[in-house]
Formats: sequence, structure tokens, C-alpha cells
Amino acid sequence: MNIFFKIKHYLLPYLKTKNTYESIVENANQEISKKYWISGYSSNILKKKWEIEGGIPLGLYNGKWKTHLSKRTHVSALCEYFFALEEIGQDQKQEKIINFIKDNICKGVNPETGNNYYFWKTYLQENCESYFVHGMGQGQLLSVLTRAHNSGSKQDLTYLLKGIMESFKLSNHKDAFVTKTDGVVIQEYPHLVDINKDVLNGWIQGLLGLYDVMILAEYDDDIKNIFNKSIETLELKINKYDIGFWSLYNQPKSFTNICSAHYHDLHIALLNAIGTLLGNEKFIFFSNRFQKYERNFLFRLLAFMTKVIANLIKYKRFYKS
Repeated sequence: MNIFFKIKHYLLPYLKTKNTYESIVENANQEISKKYWISGYSSNILKKKWEIEGGIPLGLYNGKWKTHLSKRTHVSALCEYFFALEEIGQDQKQEKIINFIKDNICKGVNPETGNNYYFWKTYLQENCESYFVHGMGQGQLLSVLTRAHNSGSKQDLTYLLKGIMESFKLSNHKDAFVTKTDGVVIQEYPHLVDINKDVLNGWIQGLLGLYDVMILAEYDDDIKNIFNKSIETLELKINKYDIGFWSLYNQPKSFTNICSAHYHDLHIALLNAIGTLLGNEKFIFFSNRFQKYERNFLFRLLAFMTKVIANLIKYKRFYKS
């Protein structure tokens, strides 16, 4: 990413007064539609944030790697591109995403249950096979596949839905991404849990994926307990993401973990969506509070300055590259 890309997508949002992302949830227990629970992903198409190759979005950090396409995309980019295509009325292109997922998703066996689980590999480097399982991505895959299944896809996606659900049960395993040491948390970056734990947007999107699949597919008590206990954990921890003028990207509570304008905007929409779906007033309260922060120009300016200082401390540069 060059300096102009960073200014356009990471600096200018601090100057905006209108949200990019919006919750489209209107009431509790709302039925699943073809659209995702929040809108705004189409901005990544309209503003050309994504580079598309053969109908597949490339990752922002790994798109230039000289390797196969499944290693050069990102699971979240795949899913968000699927949501974006629905927003702009190009749902005829979604089938390519579904086929790509089916062709490249990986399978393992849960040693505790003996059941197959399915997961997406997020590779760490261009020239090695080291990877981690992205908790947010697993949830987003569930949200994509439930919508494809619910819209009458001719393909059998049931085995994928069950297999991805099974991945949430993994513990003490290299592919595990749900931690239970301090409540139940869906970790976006399980390999970095010691330094980058409890990423808020990833946690909520993991929960939304479970919410979606629990409506359409059979699930057991283990999945129900993971979902319910994770919601309870989020209720207990959500106040720790509030620093009085902005929200945090992850824990622990420290100004060095302040999120960018992009993620603050996303937090507002995600908290409103899951709060409304579950009738959870606490999540809606913090969504509204974060919205008030975003509408305050002085708070946006303070958040930007704090983000710059945080990056200088953490990464020794103005913006993480």
C-alpha cells in the first residue's frame, strides 16, 4: 500500500461526518435476508480499495505475493466482497465466490469429537506454509454460506455449515480460535492473543456468523453454549473498549490500542446490529455512545492524534504497514 492509498482509506475517514457502515437490522429476531446485517462493504468496490482478479478480491497485504490465488486473497475480503456484490445488485457474481470457497477450504478432524471441521488458512508469509485460522473469517464464512443456502443455491452447503460450526469447538489445538481463559472470546488473531487479544470487530462478526447458522442449521449444546457464553463475556467487557472519546480495536484497555476511524465506524454498526437482533440494550447503548463520539469533530481530531502517537509507540511509524 502506497502513501496515497493510506491517506484515502485511513486518514480521510477522520474528516467524514457520515457513516460508511450502517446496521440494517430493524427488530429482534429478524429473519435472514440475502443482505448482510450491516451495509457499506460496497464502498470498497466503489472506491477501488479492492483489486479483483478473476472475480476474486486480493488481500491488502498479500495480494502482490507470487503464489496461488487462494494464498493471495483473504477470507474476510472474500466474504465482504460477497456482501458488497449483493449491495450493488451484482449477486450473479456471488456463485464464483461460493465455488472458490468450496474448492479451497481445508478440512480437519476434531480430536475431541471425531467430527470433520472446515477452516480457511490465512498464511503468514509468501514463501512458507505457516498459517492461522481467522476467527472473524470463520464467522463471516458462516454468514456467507447461510445466505447462499437460504437463497436457494443449487449446491449442497450443509456439510460446510456443519463443518465450520465444528471449528468453533476446537480447544488446545493449532487451529483453535475460541479462547476460554477469561470468558469465551472468538479471537480474530489467535496466534497473537498475547499481544493483540479480543479484537472487537472480529469477535462480533464471529458471533453474527454463529447467530446466522443457528437459525438455518442444526446445532448442538456445545455451539449454543459457546454463543451464549461469548455474548455474556462481551456484555461484561464492552465497557473496556470505551476510552471516553473513541473505541479500542482490541484489549487490554490502553490508548495504544485505539482503533482507526474505519474500525470505529464498524464498531458502531456491528454493536447496533447484534444488539438489535438480540434485544440487548447494553450493546445498543455503546453503539449510540460511539456514534456520539464520531459526530464530535474534536473527538475525531483527538482520536487521530492518539492513533498517530499509538502507532509511533507500537510500530515506530505513523501508520502500521
